[in-house]
Amino acid sequence: MRKNLNVANLITIFRIILIPIFMVLYLNKSFYYNGFPLWAILIYLLAFFSDILDGYIARSTNNITALGKVLDPLADKLLRLCVLCAFMINNVLPLYLFIILLVLDFGSIITGSILYFKRIVIQANIVGKLTTVFMSLALFSCFLHNIIAPVDLILVIIALVLVLITIIQYVVKFFKLYNNVSKTINNENNQIS
Repeated sequence: MRKNLNVANLITIFRIILIPIFMVLYLNKSFYYNGFPLWAILIYLLAFFSDILDGYIARSTNNITALGKVLDPLADKLLRLCVLCAFMINNVLPLYLFIILLVLDFGSIITGSILYFKRIVIQANIVGKLTTVFMSLALFSCFLHNIIAPVDLILVIIALVLVLITIIQYVVKFFKLYNNVSKTINNENNQIS
């Protein structure tokens, strides 16, 4: 476990720690600046840029770990769900969007955890990364809800479609991986017998 705790993974853990701080700053209006959630936005941006930074560090130092492959998307999903929840509580986004993304994200978190413990890691692809970036930008637009509505809602719905496409890609990749592993095991069993 210790060898997995490199700088990139520590930044990812830092991003997870930022989530409850964001929730307190966004949901408690006493932290607002002139009626605007400035501190919450700054924490959100810090979390967003930490996601870019940890990925850059992991790739540039060739220090990508199995833990990082699981922890990074987990941190992304937890941040996204908490931000969506905060927006739903403040009536910026409707409940149905939160529920849809909650179901999708919890499904992928559970699936990713099961695969990790079975030592199967499906690495994020460019579509998944772009989906995460677009979703982050769509969520950022929700901070400006009072100014740009309903544009923020439209951006979140587009991001939701991208999430669905990404999940379909990962399911296809999982079944290909699973079939390859099954064929390998069958071939080894046939050679033994």
